[in-house]
Order: sequence, then C-alpha cells, then structure tokens
Amino acid sequence: MKFTVNRSAFCEALKTVTAAAKSGSVTGVSGIYLYADASKRILELIGTDAITSVVKRIRNVDIKVGGEIILPPIVLEILKRTKEESIGLETNENGVLRLVFGSSRYDLPTKPVNEFPKSELVFPTAYVSVSGLLPLLKHAAFAAETKGDKRELQGVTLRLTPGISTAEAMNQKRMASAVNRNAADGETEMKLHISAVNILFSLLSADKTVYAGTAEQRAVFVCGDTVFSTVVMNRTGPDMSSFIKRLVPEYCAVAGAKELLNAIQTAAVCQLPG
Repeated sequence: MKFTVNRSAFCEALKTVTAAAKSGSVTGVSGIYLYADASKRILELIGTDAITSVVKRIRNVDIKVGGEIILPPIVLEILKRTKEESIGLETNENGVLRLVFGSSRYDLPTKPVNEFPKSELVFPTAYVSVSGLLPLLKHAAFAAETKGDKRELQGVTLRLTPGISTAEAMNQKRMASAVNRNAADGETEMKLHISAVNILFSLLSADKTVYAGTAEQRAVFVCGDTVFSTVVMNRTGPDMSSFIKRLVPEYCAVAGAKELLNAIQTAAVCQLPG
C-alpha cells in the first residue's frame, strides 16, 4: 500500500472514527482499519468498539498502490506534531507502516488485518431525512441511565415522523421527552444505547441534515462522507407516552425552558443550607 494524502483531511478523518474506537479497549479492539482503493481513489477508515462503528471516506486521494492495514492509535498523535500540508503512508511485506512528511520518517509495527472485527456494512433500503437531530437527542439523552444492571433504561428512543419527532429517555429518578416539529420527511423508530448516542453526538452538528434508517437490527446514520452504524436495543421497558397519559396533574402551567431554568436558579440561590 502506498499513497499521499492531505494531512488535515486525514487527521480529521482519524479523529472522527476514533470516537468509536476509544471504547474498544473493553472489547480488545485497538487501532483504526484503513482501506485504500486505488481504482476509486478513496480511503476508507473504520473505528469500532464491536457494537458501534464509524466509517469515514476521503475522496480523490493519490493512491499509487491499494491495500488495507490497521493503523496504530499513535499515528494521530504523530501527525499532530507537523504542519506539513501532505503526508505519505506506505507498507512493506512485513506489515511495517512508514509515515513520511517533510524530512521525517516513522516506521511503525502493525497488527494483522484479520484481527480487526470488521463486519459488512449494511445500508437501509430507505432513509428518513432529518434536520435538528443533535438538539433533539441532547434534550432527552441526559435522562438515560449510564451504568448498572438496568439495561432497559440505558437507551434513548427516537421516533421520527413528518409531523412530530420525539426522543425519550429515563432512569430511576427522572424522565425526559424532547419534541421537534417537521424535522423529518418520513417515519422510523429505533432505540439506541446511551454509549452509541454519546458517540453520535461527536459526529453531528446542529445545522447539517442527517439521513437515518434501520437494517438488520442496526441503526444507520449518514452525514456526508461519514457513516454511523450501531446495534439497536430491544424496545422494552417503560413507555413514557403511555405513562404521561395516566397522569392526572393537580396543577398545570406552560413556561418557556429558559424562563423555567432562570426561575429554578433564582430559587436555588435563596435555598437555606441544611
């Protein structure tokens, strides 16, 4: 394998897929899978924790020889130390990776490619276009359980419809339901583990459209040249909407979120100690 690539684009791609690889130590996964397609001039990088995968593609790359390799985690740290515009990567028959930029040369040992738990990426047959997905998830995800044996509470349920889209989460002490109107152009529903949602946060931006769908028990989100895929949870546990319908409130008021937060903060300042 041998190619030359823009350093900034390559580092950005490494950062993107590392979001999934960071938790790989739990499952024994270490490193980033890299595939260089000389005929299409595309680099494909994959990071995974064996449950969630993030794929990032870089197009129009000068690839002399194609191939595949597992990039050691230290590659990103090395490339951060230079301001060279382009970098060269190549491998030899012994699996040694050479990084070349400016007058610097780094030779790094690599693991066999078959040690990487790469699975076939499954794409949905239909997608739902979503805007505002990041704030929708964030306004509910804080309420999810993050540890312990209550796995059914360690998820965020996402329901997308052309009318009202919702995200719901709860733990043993609180529940949250976020609503976004006219955010999606179709219907789909999925429950994502909170660890996968946290990875998704690092990939999304508030102003970008995302394409979401499900296929073979996996949720897939596509945003430009980035693909996020994770195993969906079984939709078990309490259903917030049915719970809310059973509530008979003695008092009811409508308030803006910011006004309510300001009121709570003001009252908290006046709270007596003890």
